[in-house]
Amino acid sequence: MTRSKQITRLAMIAALVFSGILIDSIITYGLTLPIKIAVATTVVVITISILCTLKEALFAGLVFGILSVIRALIMPSLVQAATINNFWLSFANPFVAIVPRVLIGLNAWLAFRTFKSMFGDKENKFISKTLPCSLTAFTGVATNTCFVALIMFFFKSISEPNFALWDFIRIYFAGNFLAELTVAMILVPFLANGLSRVSYFKRESDAIGEMSTKMKAVMLTSLAFIFCLIVLSTVIVITG
Repeated sequence: MTRSKQITRLAMIAALVFSGILIDSIITYGLTLPIKIAVATTVVVITISILCTLKEALFAGLVFGILSVIRALIMPSLVQAATINNFWLSFANPFVAIVPRVLIGLNAWLAFRTFKSMFGDKENKFISKTLPCSLTAFTGVATNTCFVALIMFFFKSISEPNFALWDFIRIYFAGNFLAELTVAMILVPFLANGLSRVSYFKRESDAIGEMSTKMKAVMLTSLAFIFCLIVLSTVIVITG
């Protein structure tokens, strides 16, 4: 791939992520929702992670994180979350906004290729095509939610000694996580499988069946480690 084509692809990815942020902002502020959703943007980043290379997946997550910081600064939430001061303004912190979003790209890219290697050779189209994408969507959303929660809890517990832990869990997990998870697990398979038929988005992971057994084992082990981190971050937030 030529350098100009690479730049064009990255520009297109950035535009898609920006469109996702714009849609989420319109939904959040247009409907005056009590939560600041990132449904469309999360779906876009996960879909890109399925269709594109690892570098492009990481780039999509990075753009998502940077735009989240900008949105938190110029479009503060219209509501305050219980006793947590400037709850959503926490996304102005680059650690809270950027690190988890880059991890979405990494984990979703790895998850799809792992699940595809496990189920891709099945005759049932739902198992071979839809299931890997849905499981990847779950991984991406869980990564975002758990690591945002963990990092935000770390910073908030330091800056606010009376940090309302259960208010935090109720609003972020019950609000954002369920909405993003439901939409992502439904939309990602349709978008990923549909766009994979377009030559511009030709999925390089279609050759995953040729992956060596050793490589599949490495990817599966890496994914298991990621899930352990997700579970650990959830436990830390819940137990304080």
